[in-house]
Amino acid sequence: MIRKIRRRATFLLVMQLVSQCLYPASGRVVKVDRKSDTITIKDSCGRKYIWNGAEDWHQGDNAAMIVYDNFTKNTSDDIVVKIRYMG
Repeated sequence: MIRKIRRRATFLLVMQLVSQCLYPASGRVVKVDRKSDTITIKDSCGRKYIWNGAEDWHQGDNAAMIVYDNFTKNTSDDIVVKIRYMG
C-alpha cells in the first residue's frame, strides 16, 4: 500500500512539473519545406518554432501550439509538442 502511494505521489509531482513547463502559443506558417517535411511558424513576438510534418500545411496558415520550454527561460530551445490548424 505504501509503495502504491509513493508511486502515485511521484507521478503527481512529475505531472505538476511538466504542466508548469508547457505553454500555449499561436502563429502563422512562414515557411513550408516539403523536402525536410518541416514547417516554420512565427508568433506575434517574432519567435520561430519548427514542426515536423508539413503534409497539409501551407504558407500563411494559422496554427495553435502547445510548447514545452525545456525548463529554461530561453525560447530558442523550446519544443512544439502539439499543433492544430486554426483556419
